[in-house]
Amino acid sequence: MKNNYPHKTKRFLRDAKEKLELMATTNDIDKLKRSFAGFLEATKFSLHQLKTEHTGRLEGFDDWWSEKAKFLDNDILSNFFAKKVRNDVIKKGKELLGINFEIGEATLNGPLQIGWDGVLKLTDKDGKKEWLPMDVPSLKITHWDIRNKPEELNTMNGIGMCRAYFEVLDNITNDFVEKFCK
Repeated sequence: MKNNYPHKTKRFLRDAKEKLELMATTNDIDKLKRSFAGFLEATKFSLHQLKTEHTGRLEGFDDWWSEKAKFLDNDILSNFFAKKVRNDVIKKGKELLGINFEIGEATLNGPLQIGWDGVLKLTDKDGKKEWLPMDVPSLKITHWDIRNKPEELNTMNGIGMCRAYFEVLDNITNDFVEKFCK
């Protein structure tokens, strides 16, 4: 039974956890957005890997998975991440993070734009004008959230939602280990 240990699933979850920790601590808007996208990718592949490796191959798995899949479909948070957020961000390229930040004392020379991408500076690159992110050491992310979430999730902020979703996936994986790997 030990051959069933979900090494790849656990690796994706470790990657998701690393991204989660970065999202919780970074003050770099671009890094926050990349970590969020990486978190979405890693969480997608975690259970997908488990399902792909064991469906039809491991006695009792299909019934077990059917129960877990039903739970995931009915869980508002899991459904929101798996079917809405991931598709909007990864497949459609939508910007779903609302990011608030403050800028401490800084000398900023323009032309500049300050918006949801942080501070952008107009740069001349090979004769083409382009707005590029500007490193502002005093920029601090004060809050971020996921836009367009279901009303039932309005009491949770973005990092709280990501942590809760990660916990759901981690618990399902740990349940698999308990049931099929002992």
